[in-house]
Amino acid sequence: MLTPGFAIKNETIWPLQISLSQVGPLYFDVIQPGQSFVRDTGAVWFTLKAAIFLDEKDRITNWDAVKPVLFVVGAAILALSTAGAAGFASGPAAAAMLAADVVSAGLVDLASGSVLPAVTAAATLAGAGFSRTAVMVVDGHVIDRRRELTPAAQAALENVFSIGNISLTSGGCYAGPPWPFRRELTPLRITGGPTFRRVPGKDQVELVAGRLQIDSPPPPAAYGVFSLQTGTALVAGDGNYRFVLASNRDLVAIKTGNTGSGGTEIHILSADSGYRQFSVQTATALGPVDRNWEFGIAPNRDVFAIHKNNTGSGTTEVHVLSAAHGYKTFALQSRTALAPTDGSWAFAIAHNRDVVAIKKSATGTGMTEVHILAASANYQVFAIQAGTALHMTDDRWTFDIARNGDIFAFMKNGAGSGTCELHILAAQANYRQFAIQTKTALHEIDDTWSLRVSGDRDVFAIRKAGGTSNSTEVHVMKG
Repeated sequence: MLTPGFAIKNETIWPLQISLSQVGPLYFDVIQPGQSFVRDTGAVWFTLKAAIFLDEKDRITNWDAVKPVLFVVGAAILALSTAGAAGFASGPAAAAMLAADVVSAGLVDLASGSVLPAVTAAATLAGAGFSRTAVMVVDGHVIDRRRELTPAAQAALENVFSIGNISLTSGGCYAGPPWPFRRELTPLRITGGPTFRRVPGKDQVELVAGRLQIDSPPPPAAYGVFSLQTGTALVAGDGNYRFVLASNRDLVAIKTGNTGSGGTEIHILSADSGYRQFSVQTATALGPVDRNWEFGIAPNRDVFAIHKNNTGSGTTEVHVLSAAHGYKTFALQSRTALAPTDGSWAFAIAHNRDVVAIKKSATGTGMTEVHILAASANYQVFAIQAGTALHMTDDRWTFDIARNGDIFAFMKNGAGSGTCELHILAAQANYRQFAIQTKTALHEIDDTWSLRVSGDRDVFAIRKAGGTSNSTEVHVMKG
């Protein structure tokens, strides 16, 4: 089965009422042991609820109502189970007769039909080898079907069947991506709950408490799964766009040429709209530019335009477009301490507005180097100039910086893993050590992709052309 949707298997010995809800339940059903709750849904988030279903009453709107009848129905189950395998050998009809016998004996004050769902759980004991003469115990209290339950036995049963043991709630369950990004559904399993065990050395069956729980495959390694894959409101295939990521995860598309305004333009795709709407579309104070410019963004959404060569000052220059003024004016235009740069350099903007210049090749140290221009000195001095733990790199590598200063180095293709690989240089170790080196969920990519890091270290892979949605696409890998 493909996403979006859910496949939830009941691996307990009890019938379960399972629901998927948002404001209220949208999908629900009673699922017998060994069966699965399967639903096609929208690509949205749900709250998953499950509860042991004992008396055929609709609990979907009143989960707490289960508790008052638990010890009564539990008593019926115990009485039924102590009848041994023979009581269930003839199937549901015989089980129903046995349930009716329990009721007529005065042990429970419920219609026989009300205990029939519970018989499913008791019937699970049929192959367990319990003898017909076995005695049922709960927390040391003997359950005798010929006698009324004592207050202590009732309290023990109520403890075993407490709300915490017989129901669960799990928020933030994602149904998975829609077309055209559908993938195989990861099944969920509900296990646990109260169960039975044989008491060693005694002809006794003990009812023991256990909590319902959701089991799923272990979470993938960091960057091993996509948390979002979606098309956007931006057309695909226009090579004039560069991309940076705002602190609130808005995607800022910077159009550098062939614009309606004649200058560089900014088009901001809103994260709140799922990148389906623009929150800003505007011309800027910067004219059209070529590949000699790179871009970054500050936490206050100022856009940094780095002019690498052929500058008036004879240095690499910093031009900052002011977000507060709608990008119509410059907050700063300055020469820097860095000589003119070429394609062997990459740039990123640190959280404190330092300009991080990364020299990929032809370095003095024989390694990829980091040269950080200090914002506090108006970019006239270097805060750091150092070799890193990363060998010299080429055009297959691209870079960005995390909030804490870690440098994310992406090897787009040609790696041994067959994926776009991520190598994170640790700021705390002055970039002399890697914090992470890992393959990712993203296949090998080319220059039609752009890679950016969010404030919470998720990786945004922006596909500019060639996607199945016929738009610029956003693929987010969870950090």
